Formats: sequence, C-alpha cells, structure tokens
Amino acid sequence: MKIAIIYSLSDLAAIGIVEKLIENAMCSDLGGEVYGAKTSKQCVLGNVEALLLGFDGEIVYLNSLDNLKGFNMFIVPSRHQSEARIPSLTVHVTGNPWRRSDFGGEPMTLSLSNPVLMWLILQDLYKARNSHNTLSKFSISYEVTHHGPTIRNTPITFVEIGSSENEWRDAVAQEVVAKAIENSIKMFYSLKDKPPCRVAIGFGGSHYAPLFTRRALEKGECYGHMIPNYAIKELSVEDLKLVAEMAIEMTPNAQLVVIEKMRSELKNTIIAVAKSHGLEHVVA
Repeated sequence: MKIAIIYSLSDLAAIGIVEKLIENAMCSDLGGEVYGAKTSKQCVLGNVEALLLGFDGEIVYLNSLDNLKGFNMFIVPSRHQSEARIPSLTVHVTGNPWRRSDFGGEPMTLSLSNPVLMWLILQDLYKARNSHNTLSKFSISYEVTHHGPTIRNTPITFVEIGSSENEWRDAVAQEVVAKAIENSIKMFYSLKDKPPCRVAIGFGGSHYAPLFTRRALEKGECYGHMIPNYAIKELSVEDLKLVAEMAIEMTPNAQLVVIEKMRSELKNTIIAVAKSHGLEHVVA
C-alpha cells in the first residue's frame, strides 16, 4: 500500500500541514527529484508508507500526476481561497463537471474519488473542531467538484484550510488537518473492505454542500462527487447525462444518488441515469 501526499511549495497552508505530518512521523529524505517533485520524503503515517512530494506551482494544474504509477491514493493538503473569507476546513475530489476548466484539469472530466477516505477526514475534522476552542470559528464541510487536476487512474482527495492567509498560517488548523489525514489513513486501511458508510453521489445545492455534509455526518453517507446547481445550470440535458454517468463511474462502489431541489426535467434526467446503474435515489 502506497500513498502520495502531494503539495505545492508555494502554498502556505500545505507547507504548514506537511511540517506537522513530518513532526509526527518517521521520515527520511529521498534526495533529488522523485516523480518530478522538487522535494521528497518517505514517511510512515498510520502504519502506512507514504511519500511526501513537494512540487513547484499550483497542484490544480498538475495533470501529470495521472502518470504516477503504483500509488493507492493521492492526498493533497492545500489552502482554500474565497471572497467571503470564511474560516473553513474542507475536503473534496477534483474535476470539471462542465465545459470549462478555469482552474486546471480538463472540461467535462471528473477525477477518481475516494468517498470513504473523504468521509473519514470529514468526521475527524468535525470532531477536532468541536474539541479545540480556537477552531470554533471554522466551518467543516465538503466542497463540491469544481477544479483540477484531472486524475483518472488514482483516487485524489484535497483537504483544505480556508479562506485567507490568517487561516493558512494557523498552527492549530494545520495540526488538526495533519492529524485528520494521518488518522484517516490509519482507519481506512484498518477497515479491510468493510466500509463504515454508504457511498453516495450528490446533485444540486451550493458550493459547500450543506445538505450532503449534514447527511454525511448524521446518516453515515459518504460522498464522492457532488455536482452543484451552479454547474448543472450550465449543462444541456445531454451534458447532464454525461456528467451523471461520469460521477457514478468515478465514485467507486456507489449505492445512492441524493438530489437536492431542482427543476423536474433535470431531476428526472439524473434519476433515469441512477436507475440505469441500479442505484437507489433520494430527493431531499
């Protein structure tokens, strides 16, 4: 079992998270460029071998990651930036569920998701936030699928600190994210193919996926791809069918499709695709 933790050397939040990971792990410097990374360390996290790979530039544009072979998963600690500047800790998979690629990746292409790991990280972040007074201002949530890179062959998970430099530099937030990554890796590999949650795909809602986050925390549903209303509104019915097919394909072992309120034509299109794959659906 082999994990790559991939980060940008220009990302303040990512650097802080990786430093916390290294403090709590047994690591050795590999030296030189490994897999094209500028810095590389081999570590043991949660009893699992992991490579920590630091790259120049933004990870959202690093489509070459799809050429890295022999890894079970990619985890990307990262900063999150938004105009609202709301302090947040978030987790999501990557991809562009529309005919644009404003922030890396390829249009109309989704990455392979890791819904169980994402759920474990979300749960750990939620518990940690509630046990650290200094993190009470942080929201904990999924984010919907909305940026690159496009990674088809290895499941990829972004874990982000948002949404301004104050939060990116927050040592407690960095520590909590690092612990969530380490704890979730350990838990993931202890499950032995017995998932603790029901794998789901979400359609509708807003960027921070409040409905899907709530259902994940309360109902034990673990989400892979979540396609928001603002993306769905850009799609023709035929494109929506393609996106729904991709979301199912790139969410391994999906059992359930959850649809938030939307126009009947769009809802029925998604339901038809779900039924064609033998998946249950819920309109919430």
